Amino acid sequence: MPPALSSRGIDRDRISQILKFHVPLGLTTTLIASSLSIVNAGFARTASPETALAAYAVGHTVVNVFASPIVHTQQLMVIFGKTREGLVNARRVLLGVAVAVFAWITLMAFTPLGRFIYLSVFGAPPGILEEILVVVRICLILPVIYSMRASANATLMLQRRTSMMTTSLLIRLGVMFVMTLILPGTALPSVAVGTLIWVGGIAVEATSSTIFSLMGRSAMRFAEPAEGDGGASTRDCLSVLGPLVLNGSLMMLTLPVINAGLSRTLNPERSLAVFQVAWNLAWMFVAFIQNNLRQTIVVFLDNAAWLAALKKVSFWLQSAVSGLMLFLVLTGGASFVMANIIGVDEHLVDAAWPILLILSVFPFLCGMIEYRAGVAMRARSVGVIGLARVADLATLVLMVFLVGTLFPTLGALVGPMGMVVGALANYAVLRARSPETLPGGLVVGEGD
Repeated sequence: MPPALSSRGIDRDRISQILKFHVPLGLTTTLIASSLSIVNAGFARTASPETALAAYAVGHTVVNVFASPIVHTQQLMVIFGKTREGLVNARRVLLGVAVAVFAWITLMAFTPLGRFIYLSVFGAPPGILEEILVVVRICLILPVIYSMRASANATLMLQRRTSMMTTSLLIRLGVMFVMTLILPGTALPSVAVGTLIWVGGIAVEATSSTIFSLMGRSAMRFAEPAEGDGGASTRDCLSVLGPLVLNGSLMMLTLPVINAGLSRTLNPERSLAVFQVAWNLAWMFVAFIQNNLRQTIVVFLDNAAWLAALKKVSFWLQSAVSGLMLFLVLTGGASFVMANIIGVDEHLVDAAWPILLILSVFPFLCGMIEYRAGVAMRARSVGVIGLARVADLATLVLMVFLVGTLFPTLGALVGPMGMVVGALANYAVLRARSPETLPGGLVVGEGD
């Protein structure tokens, strides 16, 4: 930084760098939701869309559950990738996890294990088992694709070139759209059409990100481990990956728990439909913050000056996203989007309004959680993140089942109430247990 710049100018420059990193990262996650509509459009053009869509929904959801450890290695590589040794060992862990996941999916695809898991464990209809197994067999390539994407995206983050991640996703969406025009007219089974659109899109994204990360190799800057920073061995990587996987797995249970709680309300079908409609819209805002802001903090949190800039950006981002969502809810913009763009029935739009009003505070709460989670990740004290998620889910379960049973007339309102209270419990644990000081002596816990 030129010496002539004032401290205020330097602070503005840091804030600008953080925003250039985080905004594309948040947009990438938000845009991923649109890929689901493209897959659905592909199924709609096939000969038997309903059966194919049902088989795809069950098949790929379960595969994703077992493949999720690969996805979480992306955060692992961001945490350890500041040093060359750490990045190499994190990639070794990625390779081992990918091999294990590939072996498991292979067993599901070609042995009676698949029948047991889908029919006995997840309760899939027996009539669509063969179509489900087609999905699983196509998904055999997923460990390779997920590994490429995780490694490439982590590298792009470490290079601070997250705009290339957004570019890769836009390329993916374009290719998926073209595939919806071509594949339904082929002799492929209906279930294979939609699955190939999904898998092919991710493959294009992973390949694009890999190419962009290789083009930016000169942007990589490795540092020597700070004093007291600990090792970066394979064992260290595994000790961090475990809590990350736990946190992600428990997060995936949030919506099933809410759905189970809403089933106890006075009109469960209506409650489930209203909450789903509201959450689909709210997720577009939440995704900009959740699981992204923490990675921004890990990449930039190096000294007190960056800490001050990160605190400012975190607060204003979470405030802006929640404020924008609240504005759209209060002015009718959210209702207009649901009714005229998404095509939601009018009676569901009216019922979703109070749900969205409560959920408008959720991005702000996520920002509070993300700051503390990012600090814990930067200090490699990720066990507290898993503990906080346990508290979050336990509070959510208690809230939705207790309130849903005692006050069944609340209907879908039980869902957002549980999410907000659960988020507060999550933050309370992080606030109490996350480290106040990073290796090297930087105090990070004051003032948030």
